[in-house]
Amino acid sequence: MEKSTSIDFMQQDVPICKEGHLNFFASMPCPMKNRFGDIFLEFLNEYEDKDYMPIYCPTVQLDAHKRIGAVLKDVTEENDLPDVFLSTGFGTNYSAPFRSLFMETGILKGYTPESQKDYIPENLKTVMDKYGFGILGLGSWQLVVDTKKLKEDTPRASSWDDLLKPEFKGLVTMHGHEGHTIVSAVHHYYYEKFGVEGLEKFGENLKGVKHFSNIIKAIGASDPQTSVYYILPAVIANQIPAKFASFPIGLKEGDIISPLLIYVKNKAMKNAEGLLEFFEKESLSDLLVKSGYYPPELYNWKEPAYFPDWDKILAKDQIDFEMELTNAFEAKLGNFEYETI
Repeated sequence: MEKSTSIDFMQQDVPICKEGHLNFFASMPCPMKNRFGDIFLEFLNEYEDKDYMPIYCPTVQLDAHKRIGAVLKDVTEENDLPDVFLSTGFGTNYSAPFRSLFMETGILKGYTPESQKDYIPENLKTVMDKYGFGILGLGSWQLVVDTKKLKEDTPRASSWDDLLKPEFKGLVTMHGHEGHTIVSAVHHYYYEKFGVEGLEKFGENLKGVKHFSNIIKAIGASDPQTSVYYILPAVIANQIPAKFASFPIGLKEGDIISPLLIYVKNKAMKNAEGLLEFFEKESLSDLLVKSGYYPPELYNWKEPAYFPDWDKILAKDQIDFEMELTNAFEAKLGNFEYETI
């Protein structure tokens, strides 16, 4: 099976679900999307030779683009909900309406591949069971330094907290999406430690927010207006060419963890057994690791890392909570920059 040409959900009437099919929605981070699609299509060739329900996956089969939050925000009926989906954040699926319709009723639940469950610490399992999410891989946010911009008098960061200090103002740029903030585990970190004031200070200190494609162009550039430090998801940091002489800094708290999540509709669990085998494939595991998403079995649980307090975070309506964090972060944010350097 081959992918068709790219389709934008926002521009064309592409259904999220198709009757008589097992509906799988996999909106992946850009740097790993194409390789994920190749691996999934290889899997489909094997899958279709077996006596399973046919799979409809518009994000791969039609190369259609839409974030999972945008897909879920208007869903009010179970039949309009994908049977299996991946998510890089909690967002819409923990808004009060979605939670009451699908999470608290048991219609939707988290799924973690069977081979990975025993590697997850009990305290994390408890939170996963409480809020109904499963983990495919543990990703993270990192602080990357452009060594070509480091001067003798440039302040060196050893903690995420350092980025709130006056001497770091204007030295740091964060990855974001065009025109608006995507609330991330980094925002959770500053909110948990310093409250609204911490997020305001974080935004005030940043040089700006840029899409990762422009950040990669900026790293190693001779333009003095570019930043010294960049806050990036590991899936993006791993794509920076070695010749750029940049690398993630080992901060004392470690990276800030942001998992890749799996959800399955309860009534679809039996029909999804064949599809769930995909999440056990070695080729997928290899891609995850290369992209900075470590399956629990391969994650180094002894290394320092900051796990956001999901028990407290997910107790809130995520739409209201993310708006609170966005308003605080953007209150004194210098600028959103999307120009190409």
